[in-house]
Amino acid sequence: MKIKNLKAFTLLEILIAFGILAVIVPLFLFSLPQASQADRISRAKTSAIYLAQEKLEEYLSYSYADIPIGMIEAKSALTEVEFSRFQREVSTIWVDEDYNQADFDTGLKKITVTIYWQENGRDYQEALNSLKVQP
Repeated sequence: MKIKNLKAFTLLEILIAFGILAVIVPLFLFSLPQASQADRISRAKTSAIYLAQEKLEEYLSYSYADIPIGMIEAKSALTEVEFSRFQREVSTIWVDEDYNQADFDTGLKKITVTIYWQENGRDYQEALNSLKVQP
C-alpha cells in the first residue's frame, strides 16, 4: 500500500503561527487608542484651520481703512454649537517690507487669526496670517 504525500501543517508550524499572532495582535490593539486620539486631534486641527480661514477671509474683504490696528477680537468662545469648544482671537499690526512690526502706518497690515482648543487635557492652537495692502 502506497502512502500519498498529503500537504498539511505540522504542529510546529501551527505553534510558530500562533506565536507570531501572540506578538502582533497585542501591538495592534495597543495602537488603536493612539490612532483614535491622533484622528481626533487631526480633525480638530482641520476644523481650527477652517475657522481661522473663514474669519481671515472676512477681514480681507474689508477695505484697508476699515481694519483697525490692535486686538480686533479678544479670545472668546465661538457661539456655533458644533464649534463651541474652540476659542478665537483676531489681531492686526502694521508691518514693514521685511514683515517686522512697525510703529506707524506702512501701508501694510498683518492680520492674525488664532484658534484655541483643548484635547485630552492638552492645549492646542492654530494661527493663520495674511497681509492687507493699502491701495
